[in-house]
Amino acid sequence: MKIALCQFDIKLQDREENKKRILNLLKKNSLKNADWLIFPELTLDGSPIKKEVEEIKEADFLFFKNIAKENNVHLTFGGISEKRNKLFTLNAKGEIICDYSKINLFRMTHEDKFYIPGARQDVFEINNFKILPSVCFDLKFPKLYWDKAEEADIIINIANWPKKRNDHWTALIRARAIENQTFMIGVNRTGMDGRIIYGGNSVIYDPMGIEILNGGYKDGIFITEINSDEVKKTRIKNPIIRK
Repeated sequence: MKIALCQFDIKLQDREENKKRILNLLKKNSLKNADWLIFPELTLDGSPIKKEVEEIKEADFLFFKNIAKENNVHLTFGGISEKRNKLFTLNAKGEIICDYSKINLFRMTHEDKFYIPGARQDVFEINNFKILPSVCFDLKFPKLYWDKAEEADIIINIANWPKKRNDHWTALIRARAIENQTFMIGVNRTGMDGRIIYGGNSVIYDPMGIEILNGGYKDGIFITEINSDEVKKTRIKNPIIRK
């Protein structure tokens, strides 16, 4: 499966500008027949400090649905809906196949005061890959992943993660890949928002914790191809997972 990670500088709570930035990136970067295009957390809004984000509207859903259909690609994005910080995944027809609510809200930005935490993770499927969703701060809670690891080939985390904790970002993503013996995908934003500089470094690690893609600090769309056989081979050779 070909996976495309899109990282960019999200302008705080300016959806029309962020839509323009996404479309410009799509014009400049071929998707090369990618199967799945993934954006950062709160894709059209960014993550304000101690302030609530407006809920996504039908026009915003339509924006992403059109991208999915026009490019014949599955698509993952983030936004606020039903008072929850969500990760949505659409199929190539623009239909929602995953609606995940962030379980571990980040108290330092008062997420816990504005939003309702999620209560469950459901594995979804793209091209015979079974995928476990998570959002940003969820990354720090290994049990969240371990309890579902045997059902998954890929774990995904979309984030607004600050550059000053970039070492934590890459270390935690790599750890989740190694301990769960899955591909681990992290998609982060770039740019500066007030006093916070965001780290980019959207990455993919294989089930042995080897980095196979890293977007660095540049805005762009970064593509690689993965094979589900790697998960099976790793789990047979090193039987950690209960399955």
